[in-house]
Amino acid sequence: MMTSRDFYNAILTLDVNDEIHDYAEKALAKMDERNASRKSKPSKRTIANEPIKDEILKVLAEGGKTTAEIAATLELTTQKVSGLCVTLVKEGKVKAEDVKLPKVGVRKFYTLAE
Repeated sequence: MMTSRDFYNAILTLDVNDEIHDYAEKALAKMDERNASRKSKPSKRTIANEPIKDEILKVLAEGGKTTAEIAATLELTTQKVSGLCVTLVKEGKVKAEDVKLPKVGVRKFYTLAE
């Protein structure tokens, strides 16, 4: 049986034979299988963020707000809220709009999607 070291050494010397080809196919199949199982289940972070996303939706049900306003209401960082709002926009649950605020500049204004 070929080891990983043999495989990589063969690649470096470009000595490709049937054994190397078969090993590479099996290794790629295992990688594909592992990657498919990873994609099918949510990560720990995604699971942990779900309740926060629900809280953001509750805040936005009261009316549209900027990232900073949502962050202040939920006592979270603006970075965390901004990232989750982007996710909610991609999911189609929230709409984002650029709004110019006096003496502040342009900010994202989030509202619930209809």
